[in-house]
Amino acid sequence: MKATLFFILSCVILFSCTENKETKNSELDAVVDVEKPAKSYKIKGEDDNTKGEQRLPEGNFVSNYPNGIKKVEGQVLNGKRTGVWTAYHPNGIKQSENTYINGVLNGKTVVYHANGQIMYIGYYKNGKYEGNWIYFTKEGEELKSLSFKNGIQL
Repeated sequence: MKATLFFILSCVILFSCTENKETKNSELDAVVDVEKPAKSYKIKGEDDNTKGEQRLPEGNFVSNYPNGIKKVEGQVLNGKRTGVWTAYHPNGIKQSENTYINGVLNGKTVVYHANGQIMYIGYYKNGKYEGNWIYFTKEGEELKSLSFKNGIQL
């Protein structure tokens, strides 16, 4: 129970999850509260303004937890995230993979539970939710599927 609460709290801190209004399975509420997929979290030094100020160093970006375990890694081009970025849970297990083009989420995203099972899979198009997003329990059972077009849930 403590591990589940810690995981949910981590999701809220890292992903700014929103509350779910309707579910096929009440177990979803215990796994993660979502109406829409989680947002990507900011990295210290990342562009926070509309002027395009570039603060991330070019090339490989790697950040570690205080204990030395890798926290996040990816590539920076022209001061912005590019390609696949991978984040890790504090236990070292992969937490997410997101694809960026010129600093904007574009392509497949996969988020994992702390036990390594997939939490959800979906796609972004120009930073907006697109297509089918499928959510799973920590045991790997499908909970629900949501469809999006241009960032709007259908």
